[in-house]
Amino acid sequence: ISPQAWNTYDYMKREHSLVKPYQGVGTSIPYWDFLGSTMVTSNYVRLTGDIQSQRGAIWNKVPLSVRNWEMQIHFKVHGRGKDLFGDGFAFWYVKEPMQTGDVFGS
Repeated sequence: ISPQAWNTYDYMKREHSLVKPYQGVGTSIPYWDFLGSTMVTSNYVRLTGDIQSQRGAIWNKVPLSVRNWEMQIHFKVHGRGKDLFGDGFAFWYVKEPMQTGDVFGS
């Protein structure tokens, strides 16, 4: 298959995908756990508000069972200031999820 013909959406795994509209019951979305100040609406997932030193996280509950995989992350960082927003952002691939810590929340 040529690179132009390969469509990543052909291989999306529902249990590992987080796409709009974010549907769930109350403060939960199937296959996902939240920590800290994370807020979910049908249009966005906000990990933290525009306040210094907040922590927020979203963790997938389902163990990854495929050998080869690719992660695509689209995010926006914004705030009311003019120059810098947020204290940091990280993607963690771990054996033990939901462990909080001092390095970008884990």
